[in-house]
Amino acid sequence: MSVKDHGATGSGGCRGLNTVFSPGREKSDIIGPLAVSDLSVNGTGIARHEGRVVFLDGGLPGAIVTAAIRSAAKNILYASVVETLAASPHSAAPFCPHAGKCGACALQHFAYEAALAWKREHVRSVLTRIGRTENPDVAELLPSPKRRAWRSKMAYAFAPAYGAGSAGGLALGLRVGGSKTVVPVTACAAQDTVVMRLSAYVRARAHNLGLPAWEGGEGIRRKTARKPYGTKHARSAGSRGYLRSLVVHTPEYAPAGRRQLLVEIISGPEHTVRGERGPADAGCDPHGNGHETGLSRSEKVRILGKELTERFGLTGFIHSERARLSDVAEGERKVYATGSEHRLEQYGNITVKAPYDAFLQTNTLCARALFALAAEAAGPAGTQTVWDLYSGVGCIALCLAGAARAVHGVELSAGAVAAARENAVAAGFEQCFFHQGSPCPERMRGLPIPQLIVVDPPRAGLSADVIELLLEVPAERLLYLSCDAPRQARDVALLSPVWRAVKSFPADMFPYTPHVENLLIMERRMI
Repeated sequence: MSVKDHGATGSGGCRGLNTVFSPGREKSDIIGPLAVSDLSVNGTGIARHEGRVVFLDGGLPGAIVTAAIRSAAKNILYASVVETLAASPHSAAPFCPHAGKCGACALQHFAYEAALAWKREHVRSVLTRIGRTENPDVAELLPSPKRRAWRSKMAYAFAPAYGAGSAGGLALGLRVGGSKTVVPVTACAAQDTVVMRLSAYVRARAHNLGLPAWEGGEGIRRKTARKPYGTKHARSAGSRGYLRSLVVHTPEYAPAGRRQLLVEIISGPEHTVRGERGPADAGCDPHGNGHETGLSRSEKVRILGKELTERFGLTGFIHSERARLSDVAEGERKVYATGSEHRLEQYGNITVKAPYDAFLQTNTLCARALFALAAEAAGPAGTQTVWDLYSGVGCIALCLAGAARAVHGVELSAGAVAAARENAVAAGFEQCFFHQGSPCPERMRGLPIPQLIVVDPPRAGLSADVIELLLEVPAERLLYLSCDAPRQARDVALLSPVWRAVKSFPADMFPYTPHVENLLIMERRMI
């Protein structure tokens, strides 16, 4: 099965797998039959029609479909599958009632082993075409140790519930394709079963308490982009509602046999706009009797947090606020917290303590396997100085520290650096040092020259400063961990004057999605 990344984007969902022709649609918009030959990097089907590439919001390699054109560019058509004339030999029955709707597990209709083969070929393809690597050595894709309940973190969005019988209630679910549309989620096989029970309780109880969903304002972003948090400005003046996100952490590690369950509710600021009730608006009393209480919204969230702790045995509850309009599940200011504000995870014999808002891989078992591979690929034990750029709370650095002479981690987040230092002390690694800031050449020049460098950047890939640094520093080996193979391949091409790709270890960190995690081992060229 060949893989071709045509560099276009589209919906990652699988709507329309067996959709029928709509009488209201012009027949001239229907094209086909189309032979689906491949998938794009976003999981959309790829076919060809009259010399043009067609990106389909459904279809698997080997399927024959008809499709309705949604939009067109010079050499590209974007279309929705209308009817599947012949199913793909790689098709499978989705196991989730929200499959093809919420957009989270866009490849549930793709047989798991076939999906693994596609992901491996995808990594090989982008390393060849984008990364300019001839015949890349790509290992068999590491399957996810768990295919159900594999996520240790999930962020759900609140939205107003519309339609008949909604009575101004709340919807709680996932945003589709980065849009404002929230699909209510009532069952999720990627989550611990407790998460659905907890989210159902939050939805119902928040509505009972009179807590509305956030409705961000329009036309405000330009006026407020440079304003600090908490000031009185147009950012808050045009927004309605309150509740924004529900973030649930269910770590794999259960210390002393006790499951960890950490919950964060992210709201907008406690403000009002014309036509909306004030901060001490009339809501139901904490016992659900419908009596007005005059409680502020933040006090109601505190009540909700107490109830969740008692009913579900939370290890910690946090209420934070976010004033920015962007729909990102990240709080800007902590309002209230009770219990633990950290979660614990284990990687090999290393226990890592991470703040609730710090990054950890959501597929812990798969991350453990990848970090073990990284430690094995690190090189001779006890003789190396290691740089870990984008070091976070120190997960990879600590996994490498036992065989290193010294490890220097660099991380922009001050909270993550503090946690990493604490983790190093707890592990007894006096040779670990963590530095706060961005890993630019000026900051790194004062550190000992490394033999090994590790990078695990955000999805956007390496920054220009880090590319410059890697081209300058005479390290012998580079381990590059990425969740975005095309961007990783782009960086491989930028680094190619100095570095060459030696071995790729892809892993199914995100089952039933088009995403793949890739550990790439690179070595310095003999110049």
